Amino acid sequence: MLAQDMDLKTSNGWTKTYTLSHLRIMVKEEQDKEITLSEVEYIKNKRYHVRLNGRNINSDELLKIMNDFEKTDF
Repeated sequence: MLAQDMDLKTSNGWTKTYTLSHLRIMVKEEQDKEITLSEVEYIKNKRYHVRLNGRNINSDELLKIMNDFEKTDF
């Protein structure tokens, strides 16, 4: 899913894949009434499939969290 280009808009949100800082990521954001649901998915170190979910956190804030997490070695 990360390998395919995706730019999908729905009535309550959107999903998009792109390359950011050498990483192929998928970003998803949905609005359900007054709740914002965000998700960022990517592969870390060509080995770990990482999925970050946020409730009432927009995708930009979740991307900042992903950048901080990406600095962590394991």
